[in-house]
Amino acid sequence: MKPKFQLKIEPQGTPDATISRKAACAGADFQDLLAQGAAMMGEAKDASEALQKILVLLTERMWFAHSAVYSISTTGRTFRCVVQSKPVTSPSVTPFSRLGLSPLRQAAESRKPVYLTDGRQDQVHAEGARIKSLYAVPLILRGKAHGVLSVHTYESGAIDAACRDLVDRFALLASLALDRIERDDASPKDNPVLQSMFEQQQFGVALADLDGTIKTANQALAELLGYLPADLAGKQIAELAPEDARAMLREAVEQASVQSPPPTLPLHRYIRNSGETAWCSTSLSVIPRTHGKPAVLLMLVADRNAMKQAEEARSRLESELLQAQKIQTLGMLAGGVAHDFNNALEVIMGFASLALLRLSPGDPLHEPLKIIADSAAGAAALAHELLDAARIDEAHAEPVDVAELVNSVVNIITRTFDRKIRVEHRVEAQAPYIRGFRGRFEQAILNLCLNARDAMPAGGTLAVEAITETFAANDPRLPAHYPEGAYVRITVRDTGVGMSPQVMEHMCKPLFTTKAPGQNAGLGLTMVERIIKEAGGFISAASAPSEGTEFALYLPAVSTKESFRPKNHASQLVTGRGTVLVVDDEPRVLDFLEKGLTRLGYKVLCAETGKLACEIYSRRSQDVICVLLDMIMPDISGIETYGLLRDINPGVKVILSSGYSSERVKRQVEEACGADFLGKPYTLETLSQAIQKAQHN
Repeated sequence: MKPKFQLKIEPQGTPDATISRKAACAGADFQDLLAQGAAMMGEAKDASEALQKILVLLTERMWFAHSAVYSISTTGRTFRCVVQSKPVTSPSVTPFSRLGLSPLRQAAESRKPVYLTDGRQDQVHAEGARIKSLYAVPLILRGKAHGVLSVHTYESGAIDAACRDLVDRFALLASLALDRIERDDASPKDNPVLQSMFEQQQFGVALADLDGTIKTANQALAELLGYLPADLAGKQIAELAPEDARAMLREAVEQASVQSPPPTLPLHRYIRNSGETAWCSTSLSVIPRTHGKPAVLLMLVADRNAMKQAEEARSRLESELLQAQKIQTLGMLAGGVAHDFNNALEVIMGFASLALLRLSPGDPLHEPLKIIADSAAGAAALAHELLDAARIDEAHAEPVDVAELVNSVVNIITRTFDRKIRVEHRVEAQAPYIRGFRGRFEQAILNLCLNARDAMPAGGTLAVEAITETFAANDPRLPAHYPEGAYVRITVRDTGVGMSPQVMEHMCKPLFTTKAPGQNAGLGLTMVERIIKEAGGFISAASAPSEGTEFALYLPAVSTKESFRPKNHASQLVTGRGTVLVVDDEPRVLDFLEKGLTRLGYKVLCAETGKLACEIYSRRSQDVICVLLDMIMPDISGIETYGLLRDINPGVKVILSSGYSSERVKRQVEEACGADFLGKPYTLETLSQAIQKAQHN
């Protein structure tokens, strides 16, 4: 069905619209606007007229280009413009015509506000103007979506968080008006708009006589002050404040009937029934009454403590985001360092292996060289595990070997934790696989281990275990909606200070921590819980003060297939014949490769750049049986060089190598060009096997 509305695009009202809009959202102005809107709703005989006045008020005071309310049909697909802030004076293209009503539909169907700015709205034109910021809010009342309130501007990013918060509050008044319009049989004498306003829980509402005697109050105000709604009836508004603050409230009540705009108290103290102080903002306005009834005083109260808590939560989130950005930056730097580190280890391991080939086992230098080679291999393995643990950008979930997962984490914490913490681990023989992202699982387990370490400042025992448990459908340990069957149980147990029941109750809540400011809080248990739930698992915890803590991660087991398990190749040299072209910008690596491959029986051609490699290969392509090609080079990359080599000879055999040695890089190489991949550092034995494999592919 074609939309039954058109909007005229008009020039922006003022060159200082953004400044005016921000000023209107500052301090008490938003309460002033709400109070005026509520007063309009109370005094208007016609709901459509009242709604248009509210939209005009919102548009003019906030310098929006346009605002409108659209009604939604029961199908959720058809919208019509009920009323708008500016009447249509000539036909024009509607702002949603090219978007297929997507902002309205998205807001109505998701029941969440939709904010579009810049790029997506730049394509929407009408009479030469561009809508660059649009905000659509669903109008929901008593659980039903009635329509959408939409505002837009011709400024990029002009509808900031404060503006959107104000529009959200105006959406309540628009919901009430739209509900009143749709209820043709509503009785004006019952004032359903005010009744609906009382039912909402966003802010406290009270009606009072002009002398300040409260006639009725809504549940939100009663809960804010710790009373029942009936207990507030008959009280003077000033009685709700401490004695030293009552005079200001009395003066505001007296001025409400004569002052325009009505008075607003941006910050005022109230006394709860418990004796505690509640800091609130207050707006007062007079609603003229008809049919012989006297005017009444409308009082709107917003809890500033809640606003302050929201601001504190926002600040904490900003701090968390800043910390996450720092960690991301460090991760990027660590990747570059790892590349150079692995190149250095390649030289150490390579020349050590060459030297070992020249010495007999009884030579006095044989054992020291073996220790050097083994230590370098251990350093390479640890660097690889640390980088993989910091990486959570896997493209696809895949089967994960539980034994390898646990051993990797234990290897990291054994080498990095204080020696006064004894690390134990046990993995069930023939443990099944789990499905998910290995890097995320490692981060979750490492986070629990970090928490356990911090809980044992004087030392203790940290145990990591993995076993299989099978749950029946009626097992009380199995949470609701989780299927029966086999689960892998990964346990992290410590002998630390433990947690109280109060801490246990809040431990998985966002931003909750018992650590002092500045201490590393890791991922937080909230993120651990999210990682496990996304993999189809659940978490259990047990703890008590001074008795340690145990976390158990339950993850669905998947059937073990032999193809999942990595093949263990024997570490042995494989000699060969033919010419190998080696391309690497690191001279020491080239030196090792030339000597090592010569020792294996190959002839070696060396190139320090991709361009030189292509020149050599164009002359010697008939002789070269394999090209060992570094991925990171100064002129053209390894993958680009591979493409040029294939232009010369489509059947060229290439092994791409990099210090960024990970499964992710290996997958990228395979997807980009299908070449073999060999991660640095590698031994002479591993290199010899890779060349043999490439020749036979």
